[in-house]
Amino acid sequence: MKNLILTSIVVMLSICLTGCGTGLAGDSRKVDKEKISIDSILEDFVLSHNGHKGYIIGLDTLTILNMRNYTTIGRLEVELPEAVDLNKPDQIFQSIALSPDDKTVYITSHDPRHNGGPGSLFIVDVSNSRKPKLISETKLGLKFNFSIQILPDGKHMLATIKASTYGITHADLVVLDIQNKKKPKIIGRLQDETYSFHGDISISKNGKRAYLSRDVGIEIVNLEDLTLPRVISTIYIDQEIIGDTYSVITKDKKWLYAINNNNDLFLYNIEKEGNPRLVFTKTFPDVAGLEYLLLSPDEKKLYVTSMGNEEDSTLTIFDISDRKKLTIIKTIHRDSYQFVRSAGAIVSPDGKKIYFARVWLYVIKL
Repeated sequence: MKNLILTSIVVMLSICLTGCGTGLAGDSRKVDKEKISIDSILEDFVLSHNGHKGYIIGLDTLTILNMRNYTTIGRLEVELPEAVDLNKPDQIFQSIALSPDDKTVYITSHDPRHNGGPGSLFIVDVSNSRKPKLISETKLGLKFNFSIQILPDGKHMLATIKASTYGITHADLVVLDIQNKKKPKIIGRLQDETYSFHGDISISKNGKRAYLSRDVGIEIVNLEDLTLPRVISTIYIDQEIIGDTYSVITKDKKWLYAINNNNDLFLYNIEKEGNPRLVFTKTFPDVAGLEYLLLSPDEKKLYVTSMGNEEDSTLTIFDISDRKKLTIIKTIHRDSYQFVRSAGAIVSPDGKKIYFARVWLYVIKL
């Protein structure tokens, strides 16, 4: 079944590549400026801190893209085990993170089958973008979940994992020491036998707080002792939260925006961590669901994507320079799921574009 799916997607991508160019290193290919083809199924991606390069993972490939002309700079393919029968592991890439100095990429793999086995952590040297080099593959016995993030010190990584206690599946947060790139190790763990993660991990600028999306809301986690991460408080959101990025936090750690599956957008003041205060709630009544929540680099704009009822999607841009108000600047509509159900969404560091990763990498000029 998997081979049939891959064959179909390869054919589809081949059709696109005929018109869009191959994108090999050094190419001056012509591309659709809003839809960039990559020679793989997109699983996740991240931008360099200046936004000039994109690091994109497919099923078993890492592609480094020049984001100014959308040509491929370098590529690394990793041989991953493919399931032949149910007793053997099946692995595909899942999540990616980039070190603060843009020299190292961290990739997790997972078994996409129901109740699949643990994945691996791959560490790749990308200091030479044309020749990315695999440093290590480490099996830590972890079932990696949705998200990984590198702390600002560049020495530690947070990852959400699937775990099980007495047959009940839940999600934990683990802290990894990645100073030795050939032998990363687990140094801390936050266990939660009740709730599961559904979204991204947000980390404060100083690396001392993490904000985790749970079934019931947003957990604020103290990271001052990385060996013993602990929950400070939980912001309980009315209705179960959804999407891939459920909350965003301003750099000053004062404001938190969140969405739920009742099509509500919330703003909380979190200056008092043990007593977060709800500022307002906005409901989107005419949509089938909210998906992404993103802040502009200057934190004066909020981007919200929503799913329509006719396989369409909308990107709404709000002015939030006055924290207590939401003023619509404009909306961008597409007659497809271009803004939702994707592998990720990122605002460029200059705030001029948003990238959405699906089968293609969509580029939206703001």
